Amino acid sequence: AQAILAQAILAQAILAQAILAQAILAQAKRPKKSLPTAMPHVHSTDAMEKRRLRAASRGFLLPTSGGQFSWVQVPSFLVTEVKAMVCSIQLHSKHEREVSARFHFARHAALAAADGPELPAACAVHRRANRAEHHGLRDPVFEEDPWAAAAVVSVVPSPCAVPASRDVW
Repeated sequence: AQAILAQAILAQAILAQAILAQAILAQAKRPKKSLPTAMPHVHSTDAMEKRRLRAASRGFLLPTSGGQFSWVQVPSFLVTEVKAMVCSIQLHSKHEREVSARFHFARHAALAAADGPELPAACAVHRRANRAEHHGLRDPVFEEDPWAAAAVVSVVPSPCAVPASRDVW
């Protein structure tokens, strides 16, 4: 799971560098705007362009995602759960594209697409998302009830195993 996470972080960093390089080139090719020189506190067009390029080269200006990504505002206590679910959905979509088929359950898509060491890692991502969705939030009233612990039954999810026939059902 750590290897997959490291690969994902590295891929995002490489993508960000490529996008930043494209943005810097686009800025250099952008036609210069003419500014009225009689305005007070306004620097020349060349000086503004130099400052913008310097800021971009130092990482202060970041290009937009071009419509690929959006910000989602969630309450702070849900951030970890939402991130786990997003990772699972992305992996589910990747597996469906690989086998050119649709699966209702993410684990079934993983069984159909993943092989070798990728399968347990994929199942771990989906288990983490399931835990986040179903067990991430706890009712404080229930947790503080001293008699509630007697009624709680712990259920351990089954390990993700590959059937011999590769049949996902």
